[in-house]
Amino acid sequence: MLTRNLRKQSVEMSEINADSFARALFHALQEDRIRNSFKAIIMPELTEEIRSLREELRDREEKLCSLQGKLNMLEENYDRLEQYSRRNTICIAGIPEDTDEDAMTMSLDAMNNIIKVSPPVERAEIDRLHRVGQKRTDGKPRQMMIKFVGYQSKKKVMDSKKQLKKVHASDRFPNTLYVNEALTKRRSTIYWHARSHKKEGRLKDTWTMDGSVMIRFHSGSVKQIHSLAQLESEIAAQPPASEQPSNSSG
Repeated sequence: MLTRNLRKQSVEMSEINADSFARALFHALQEDRIRNSFKAIIMPELTEEIRSLREELRDREEKLCSLQGKLNMLEENYDRLEQYSRRNTICIAGIPEDTDEDAMTMSLDAMNNIIKVSPPVERAEIDRLHRVGQKRTDGKPRQMMIKFVGYQSKKKVMDSKKQLKKVHASDRFPNTLYVNEALTKRRSTIYWHARSHKKEGRLKDTWTMDGSVMIRFHSGSVKQIHSLAQLESEIAAQPPASEQPSNSSG
């Protein structure tokens, strides 16, 4: 009990002493002489501490920038390797989907009779194929991802996709077909933004070529886009479409 009381009194005395000291310091600092003396003592230490902290912050920012650069390089290398693994792969949207469908037959029918690939695609040219993602609840067919045995088989399908502009809906294929390269998630995002810019009139055209996203300005100049930041920078550097010279050959 005595020990507890002594401890309590010690705490109360500390609070009183701290409060008294704070009031005394406040009143003392009202005098220029004391305030200047206080600054002379404190400011050099504060200045040195601030300088040290700024140097430490600058070092950490430089290390962070270096790590971010290395991370970006790793992501770019991984993206390049992943895209190369998709070099022989395409996605076709709009192929009707049934529960007990023969995906191979439907895909060959779409490529040879609707897209009019020439020479026709043979079964032996296809490595594997499958629908992409979970079955949709809105009844729309999922994309068909098709990986070919060789690059030339994929190329002839991509070269024939312009025939789709002449295709009309039929009983077998009531939906419009869209043929695209199988892009990585990163490149798909870039391509989506590029198409958005085209719809808004900032670009004349955009397409993909062997996994690379390409854009064409109204002036006719063509750029290969490697990142979303580059795309936005290229768009920002262009004058409005109304001020750009037209290119009749584009």
